[in-house]
Amino acid sequence: MRKFRQICYVAALFVVCFVLATFTFAIRDNQRNTAKEYETGKFVDGNKEKKIVIHKIEKLNKPINPTTAASKQITASKFSKFLKIGSTVNSSINTNSNVKPRLRLGKLRKRPLVTIGVPSVLRRRHDYLQDTLRSLLKGISDNLRKDVNILVYVAEANSTFVEDQMAALLGNYFSEIQEGIVQVIGPPFKQPEDWESKLFLNFGDSISRVRWRSRQNLDMINLLSYVIATDDPQYFLMMEDDVLANEGYMHDILMYVESKPTRSWDYCSFSTVGGAGKIFHRESAREFLAMLKLFWYTKPLDWLLWDFVRVKVCGYSDTSDICDEKIEERARKYFAPLFKHTGVVSSRTNPMFDNR
Repeated sequence: MRKFRQICYVAALFVVCFVLATFTFAIRDNQRNTAKEYETGKFVDGNKEKKIVIHKIEKLNKPINPTTAASKQITASKFSKFLKIGSTVNSSINTNSNVKPRLRLGKLRKRPLVTIGVPSVLRRRHDYLQDTLRSLLKGISDNLRKDVNILVYVAEANSTFVEDQMAALLGNYFSEIQEGIVQVIGPPFKQPEDWESKLFLNFGDSISRVRWRSRQNLDMINLLSYVIATDDPQYFLMMEDDVLANEGYMHDILMYVESKPTRSWDYCSFSTVGGAGKIFHRESAREFLAMLKLFWYTKPLDWLLWDFVRVKVCGYSDTSDICDEKIEERARKYFAPLFKHTGVVSSRTNPMFDNR
């Protein structure tokens, strides 16, 4: 009996060793295949753009900014997990192709309470986006974090700038992108090639300024179209890439707008500068997008905001004062600004001017 028991022990030990050896060889074989796939570009779907951006990530052997949480190296495999390319990324979007970005980093949560839209472009000598995004995240309390999305739209035709920004944002905000609170997108596949042919001089602006303000409007059309088509938030907060948010700003905004029936206002302003800090409810965001698509080449964005309400409430017989009173009832202003404009270097490439 003892001899039979010893034979059973030896047989069991042999089976265990065989299983472990098989498992070890399988892991090594998988690692070899993985390395081979990476070398042949299968991890990046053979897409040249994605390879370029991943290569930039591989070169980040040290933190981009030691003051941020991104103290760990972002590997190519981690980046590949979040970076999506082309038409496959938005196959579920039931809309035309001008909404689909060429590059998309991360994935936002569906139907949040608020989506913050931040368009960003190349500026000479300075980039305010990192500071803006950091202050926006800091001003969202933990209990509201699950209800807020931040969409950064790198609205730049310069592909190198788009790739560099995506690499830097992933390095500094890896956990937020992984969490789904932050998403970064590039320009859409299709942009109007002849958009400049519609431009004309007015209000004493130079052609360079008309081109700049019209491009801003087109960027907002792309951003807002994408937001409505994808995560469809209850509120859309329009932002710029060169502002700093007050601590607790999101709590103050929601306390204010949710204390008023949505039918009593079209947008609320929490900043005195341009299009920054303007919040729309779901219906008014769609209405404003429709107006932008019609008049993007005629006026600056903040002027179109005023006209957006004017056409809804002002009659032909109304005096200027009466009309302004009606507009102020629908375009509500918070008693104190919640966002500070910090941009000194304009997003206008040439000429540059002081915005202070």
